[in-house]
Amino acid sequence: MAKTAKANASDDPGDLQLEQDLVLQQRTWRVQRIGWVVLALIVLCGTLGLFGGIGPLNSTSTQAADGSMVVHYPRFGRYVGPTEFAIELPATRASGGTIELALERAYLDQWEMYGISPQPDGEKAVGDWMVYEFSVGEAAMRIDFHGRPHTVGWLRGRVRVGDGEPVALATWVHP
Repeated sequence: MAKTAKANASDDPGDLQLEQDLVLQQRTWRVQRIGWVVLALIVLCGTLGLFGGIGPLNSTSTQAADGSMVVHYPRFGRYVGPTEFAIELPATRASGGTIELALERAYLDQWEMYGISPQPDGEKAVGDWMVYEFSVGEAAMRIDFHGRPHTVGWLRGRVRVGDGEPVALATWVHP
């Protein structure tokens, strides 16, 4: 009977003699904490829009020096991901009721455009620029360009109204 009681006592997990490496365990915990911080930073960056998409740090605007337009575009995008930028034209009385909006062809070569809203009345290539003609009234107008970047890294280009001073665009495109 005494043997049985002794055998049962050795089955108690509190009696196990295991080697513990506290230094290794503390290093493991430190690596886990660093991993948690890195994952939290990735989620935070995504929420802020730093990987493209919607977020408060992703959208930016710039205005032409002469006040002829305001351009809204993303700071960050994704390779072949849907991207758009918008151009707002203030209330204007253009001669003949039309206005020309020019985009740099080097920019368009890196960016596949699949839609413009509203549709332009005409388009033509003039030197290093692709010129789109729009009918305008006396009210302010917004023109949306929809497309996909086909480059990784900086996507840079310029846009201008008529022969005005061009406005630079720069978007970082993630792979």
